[in-house]
Amino acid sequence: MKKLVELRNDYLTEIETILATAEQEGRVLTEEEIARLKELKAETEKVDADMKAVEEARALTIVEEKEEKLEEESEKRDMNMEIREQEMNAFAEVLRTGEMRALTTSANGAVIPTTVADEIVMKMRAKSSILDKATIYNEIGQLKIVKGEEFVADYVDENTDLSETDKPITAIVLDNFTIGALVVVSKSLINMTNLDIVDYVTSQIANALVNKVEKELLVGTPSKIDGCSKTTNTANIQEEFTLADLIKVQAKAIGTRAEDCIWVASREVFESLASKVDAIGRPYMVQGFDTTGAVVNKLLGAKVEVSDALEGKALYYGDFSGLAVKISQKAEVQVLKEKFATKNALGVVGFIGVDAKVQSDEKIVKVTVAGARKR
Repeated sequence: MKKLVELRNDYLTEIETILATAEQEGRVLTEEEIARLKELKAETEKVDADMKAVEEARALTIVEEKEEKLEEESEKRDMNMEIREQEMNAFAEVLRTGEMRALTTSANGAVIPTTVADEIVMKMRAKSSILDKATIYNEIGQLKIVKGEEFVADYVDENTDLSETDKPITAIVLDNFTIGALVVVSKSLINMTNLDIVDYVTSQIANALVNKVEKELLVGTPSKIDGCSKTTNTANIQEEFTLADLIKVQAKAIGTRAEDCIWVASREVFESLASKVDAIGRPYMVQGFDTTGAVVNKLLGAKVEVSDALEGKALYYGDFSGLAVKISQKAEVQVLKEKFATKNALGVVGFIGVDAKVQSDEKIVKVTVAGARKR
């Protein structure tokens, strides 16, 4: 293409020279010049046609490459869907017939395929906004990450280095604490032909696991998972939950936007907030819509959620992407065939390795409530 462009430019330069010479000499074009101009015009048009052909050929190649890539991606998706369907069907067969030849077995029973375990984790995230908003690290072993995500930019003078921040750089270590849930399913329920037994079982396991996991993410357990319990970003407010107090809480969530944050309240706190009105009778909480179009309660522009993991006057606010959660890549699920045979049932056990610590204290505020304000 470069040579064609250069050749075209040469033709145009010669045309301009012929025309400029005749104009400078104050005369009309000679027959030889007219003939040459016609030749140059024809050659230029030929080069233009060649350039257009090259461009069309290149465009055709790009389209072919894109179509080939799209076809490969489509085949990969189809293959993944086929594998997923096969593994789901194999798990359903185990549940309905007790035949475990289609699955890997261990000393405790049949090990459910990864696709089924992944389905459980996906349902857990769908049931917990905190887990869904948290920063997830899929690792099996111990994981060490730098605490704090807020780094600063500044002007840099010529021949000078960026200066280090005075803020100390620390690390947090995420371990692997196993949480398990047992679901016992009756054979009569399994044999119901109009029931998607795989969806039912994975949903039950996800419900059991997420209730425990969400509690650990918020409250934690001494010597095990810290969750949000050890955040250094706290706000002490009065029991009346005035708007001024709640605005102060929001202000402590540094670098966040209300639309990215949520309030997580105990039922007691939620009921208290739901009854509050401002000085002219407007309720603190109003109904709005989330990104999916679902109706949600909002307080000062942020979504309000109730968590049964919290008790009493417990309340959190912030962008929970500041919570680092490590989930083992290999969530293990087992089918226990013999243990519940006398009860005409099957047992399904789900195990998941989890740990959680606050990675960015600036983003998450733990609210503590003082005694009632003296009047």
